[in-house]
Amino acid sequence: MQGLFDFTVCEQCYKEVIEPEVRQGVELARRLDQAPAVVGGPGFTCQLYSERMRRVWKEAVSMGEQMGLEHLRAKVTERKAKERELQMKTAQLQQQAASLRIQAQTQEHLAINAMRVSLSAASNNIMLAGIGAGKRIDANHILVPSGQADLSQTTQLNNQAAMLKVQAGQVEDQARMAQEEWRRFWE
Repeated sequence: MQGLFDFTVCEQCYKEVIEPEVRQGVELARRLDQAPAVVGGPGFTCQLYSERMRRVWKEAVSMGEQMGLEHLRAKVTERKAKERELQMKTAQLQQQAASLRIQAQTQEHLAINAMRVSLSAASNNIMLAGIGAGKRIDANHILVPSGQADLSQTTQLNNQAAMLKVQAGQVEDQARMAQEEWRRFWE
């Protein structure tokens, strides 16, 4: 609706809500009908798709043209501001969660590499101990004595990865809560 404020309505909602009231002579609807604009694409949001905003429209119509227009402008402006805020918050939270998941994956890869190094060192120590004692080494029957391989770094890295996954899950929950806030209070 050009010239009035950022009140955008999709074609379907226009036909369901505005057009019937234009035919009935509702002044606010006629004013909207006189300022059509073709909009769409990224960032386009229909202001009348939800039951909440259709109630706001009915309230505005019942107030008369001028008061109704002010009421509608205030509600739409408030809703648009909240929509932008929640979109930015959700995008930031989703990005943060993705970053935490990547960090967790990196920690898991580091843990695997640390385990390989520890097991390789333990294996080398066993072979050296066997060779130093003059024993013949059978690669198919090497046993790693308990405590020979130090896997503490592996455990520490896996614990860090698990904590990062928990944090990512918490951040994803915050993003879901922001989306739920939109659905419950603003849609």
